[in-house]
Amino acid sequence: MVWERLVNLVCRPPRCEYEINDNLGPRRFRLAGRSFQRTDLELINSRGLRLQCSHYIPDQRPAKMPTVIYCHGNCGSRCDAADALQLLLPQGISVFAFDFSGSGKSDGDTISLGFYEKDDLRIVVEHVRGLPWVSTIGLWGRSMGAATSLLYASTDPSIAALVLDSGFTSLTKIMHELSQQYMQQVRIPRMLVSGAITLLRQVSHFSVTSCICTSVFSPACSDNIPHMVCKHVLTIWRKWEREFALFRMKLVSV
Repeated sequence: MVWERLVNLVCRPPRCEYEINDNLGPRRFRLAGRSFQRTDLELINSRGLRLQCSHYIPDQRPAKMPTVIYCHGNCGSRCDAADALQLLLPQGISVFAFDFSGSGKSDGDTISLGFYEKDDLRIVVEHVRGLPWVSTIGLWGRSMGAATSLLYASTDPSIAALVLDSGFTSLTKIMHELSQQYMQQVRIPRMLVSGAITLLRQVSHFSVTSCICTSVFSPACSDNIPHMVCKHVLTIWRKWEREFALFRMKLVSV
């Protein structure tokens, strides 16, 4: 039981459950004095799993406009793109949001914190790039979505920009840190922690030095694991080779 709970801490976190009509809002809506629409669609990833997606675009679409693909965190879904919509749509940027496999309403039972998710993102980028009116593509990732965005962007130089919110540098490190926090509550034997890490070592780490696009990094310093979040984000930020910016965000409960 303890082993299973420890492994589930990484690959089977609580799944975001939501209703499309209630949580994604109306298909047509107004924002900042303009009219927009949400188009829901389904894509199939390389493993044959269905990915549930939503594309938010203006009713009066220009001949060319940029698109940002929003990548949610490990317990999240496409619903988490709500803040990005408020910021990006009024600026003339369409937003594509989707549920990673194993998350939300997409197929699959487990996540991999970026290893398989980067393949989901590749399918999404290919779809968006195939739209004749899309000019450039940016990625906005949160936590697992930030790690996924880095993994994918290192293989695709056409990505114009990244927004990386609370990413991490190594699955092995994050497993150690999460287990240490968890062990303070239930005293898991260290041997079990090492075994769980070995099981997941196939997705242990990734390099960020080959990514070439302009990026914004943001650690959520008031998150429930702030010391982990800030440490990982700062490590990635210091290794970045191109233009970059670092923002610290304070989360406020309401």
